Amino acid sequence: MKIRLQNVLKGVGSVFCPWPATEYTHLIPLSPYDQIVKAWSTTGQALDNAMNRFEDAQKTPAKKDA
Repeated sequence: MKIRLQNVLKGVGSVFCPWPATEYTHLIPLSPYDQIVKAWSTTGQALDNAMNRFEDAQKTPAKKDA
């Protein structure tokens, strides 16, 4: 019960704090443009990794099963 009361008081106190000491900007969602840029960047990196793995697989000789 004591922890619950402390959490409630912290919550009420945060309403009255106009300048919080913690940085919360990382919690704000990105704009749609930024989300698209991030998604295509991630896609490009995944494609680049896949192409590099494929090229490496083509360079190494295939093992023959006995």
